[in-house]
Amino acid sequence: MKKIPFEWVFENLFELDPYIKPMFGAYGVYAKGKIMLILREKNTMTELNGVWVATDKKFHDQLIKEIPALQPFSIDGTVPGHWLMLSSGDDDFEAHVNTICNMILKGDKRMGRITKKSVKTKS
Repeated sequence: MKKIPFEWVFENLFELDPYIKPMFGAYGVYAKGKIMLILREKNTMTELNGVWVATDKKFHDQLIKEIPALQPFSIDGTVPGHWLMLSSGDDDFEAHVNTICNMILKGDKRMGRITKKSVKTKS
């Protein structure tokens, strides 16, 4: 198995018993019956490296106001509507990811999305 990037995210979310599933050459982090994050660090399309945050588009403006480094992004010109990204190149990357993890731990309703994969049991 390849090394999972930003493994310290699991320490932050430990009390939620998170689990991971490989997806799109990255790793989805699931907790509380939702996908919460995608962790990505690859040598291709490096502008997409970092932590992707699952949320609803209606919360984007609020979240960006709270954490300006959190931004929408596009993949081959398509903007994934339910995701924002913290770039791994951001100067305060780890601090921002820790803030997101704290929001998840506190049950912030803006964090996470229920998907068909997230309702399945852990493997």
